[in-house]
Amino acid sequence: MKHRFSTAWRLIGIVAILWSASASADDLVARVQWSSVSKIGTPLSGVITEVLTNVGDRVQKDDVLIRLDDRLSRARLVEVEATLTQRKLEEAEARKELDRALELFDRTVLSERDLQLARVVHADAYASMTRMQADLTRVTLDLEYASVRAPSAGMVSEVLVVAGETVVNTLVSHPLVVIVSDNPLQARALVDIAQIKAMRTGDAVTVVVAGTDYPGIVTRLGFEPVVEVADAPQYELIVSFTPRGTHRPLAGEHVMLKPR
Repeated sequence: MKHRFSTAWRLIGIVAILWSASASADDLVARVQWSSVSKIGTPLSGVITEVLTNVGDRVQKDDVLIRLDDRLSRARLVEVEATLTQRKLEEAEARKELDRALELFDRTVLSERDLQLARVVHADAYASMTRMQADLTRVTLDLEYASVRAPSAGMVSEVLVVAGETVVNTLVSHPLVVIVSDNPLQARALVDIAQIKAMRTGDAVTVVVAGTDYPGIVTRLGFEPVVEVADAPQYELIVSFTPRGTHRPLAGEHVMLKPR
């Protein structure tokens, strides 16, 4: 919390310094931030065999970023598939025996106890087959988790592991890669109570980046003060915009917001 307030105070100081240089008293100085930050990990523990991305790479949804050693999971898959085939045959045979027992019971040839025993044998075979199907699902998921994929398009901002490193996710899944989204970007400013009351979500705002104007939309209005300056509460304003051309602002860069 202390860090949050100190950061907000520094931002207020920057706003105060740059305010005098703005073209209009209604203009706001804002700071660019990513629209989302995704810390990507896997519930699987194992050895990293490949790191297929670097900081600054642009990735698309489902791109493979990291691979873990999956030889044990593949061996387990062969074992489970073979056992499942056997369990299915056993269940089918137990089903036939149960059907035969029901027929004999209806003809009063078989006792109720023998019928119950046939039901127990089939239930056991069916349960064994079902457990093996669940094992197959678990092994299949382990194989999927061995390939860490991008959940959405974005830019790689951090790679936290190297090939050959062992990751242990027994209790907590540790992030391996961080992906940020810069399409759109967000501009964050702090405004006073009068300004926050005058705005609405969806309002059009011009975002000035390095002298170039871009259309922006107010996507978030904070209704709890972030910090107070001289007993004046400051509220968070978030504007989304999509820069074009070669200049793409980075997180932390300052831009100007001009209400339309």
